[in-house]
Amino acid sequence: MEITKNFSGGNINVLAIDGDNIFIEREVREGTGYFYWAFCVTGAAGRTLRFRFPGHTRVGRFGAAVSHDLKSWQWGGNKEIIDGGDSFTYTFSSDESCVFFAHDMVYSEAMLRDFADKNGIVIESFTKSNKDRSVPCFSIGDGERLVIVTSRHHACESTGTYVLEGFATECLKKHPHRIKFLFIPFVDYDGVTEGHHGKGRAPYDHNRDYGDAPIYRETARIRELVDGGNVLINFDFHSPHHDSGINDYPYLMKFSPDENEIYSTISGTLRELTLNDEASMTYTGLQDLPYGDQWNSPSTPNVKNYVLKRSLLNASITMETPYFGLDDNMFTQEKAINMGRHLYNAFYKIIKEL
Repeated sequence: MEITKNFSGGNINVLAIDGDNIFIEREVREGTGYFYWAFCVTGAAGRTLRFRFPGHTRVGRFGAAVSHDLKSWQWGGNKEIIDGGDSFTYTFSSDESCVFFAHDMVYSEAMLRDFADKNGIVIESFTKSNKDRSVPCFSIGDGERLVIVTSRHHACESTGTYVLEGFATECLKKHPHRIKFLFIPFVDYDGVTEGHHGKGRAPYDHNRDYGDAPIYRETARIRELVDGGNVLINFDFHSPHHDSGINDYPYLMKFSPDENEIYSTISGTLRELTLNDEASMTYTGLQDLPYGDQWNSPSTPNVKNYVLKRSLLNASITMETPYFGLDDNMFTQEKAINMGRHLYNAFYKIIKEL
């Protein structure tokens, strides 16, 4: 049996192996740890193994995310609490030669490439990362006015990239003339590739790189586009903390202390569309974080606030999508993508009048 992290997004540290009990922990990468992990097991056919994170909460409500190709994911179930730490068990069938396990349903670059090929989208280079990797992006439509759609300012927050794919799916079907939609699915591309958590990286992470002089090439390029004066709005997609409380729900970050027409239209329409679609995650708006509350501070140097001060619509949308959700609103790949579709249609009510 072999446990490996040698794939894009891999992150694990094997502490010990005691028979069928595998003691593991996520790795700290560039000063960031939190809870993200992803690994592959080969050579365990026919065995039942228990994977244990001793003394730590690392496994989600529905168990581990399980995949055989890093594209299609299911919840593994069988979560247990042992000695104050999380664990999950998995029984390998006789023909399972390679199984991937992860904290959540990782959205890989291979999935982006498949989506692009299926829809005739050309993947281009947005810029070079700090480690000289070519950062993928794609666009829909043309024109001087620009809508920037981003995810993975924090590398491990895959749920937002599913929403981005749904947003792009609907945008392909209908988009206004003279508006260009620019999609940057992996803002922290080095972190995504290397399996970092990404949030809280020293001296600060990508979504705190909107203060003075930027230190990341991706954010520097985004800032350059925004400073050009033609950006209508930015949609930025995230995942919240591990779970519990607000972290179990999709929610928006309000961008005004008062009731804003753009926010109200998007929020109200998204609520209506998702409540009437059983194939979508449900957004209610009840958990939306008020402007100025907790981390939704106007002084935080993030992309939302940077765009808000410079956008033509005086608006910037940040959406958080839970890693797991709840029993009656569970995260799945399909449901997150469909919620992204509905979010685009909510925005379309605004831009079709421009």
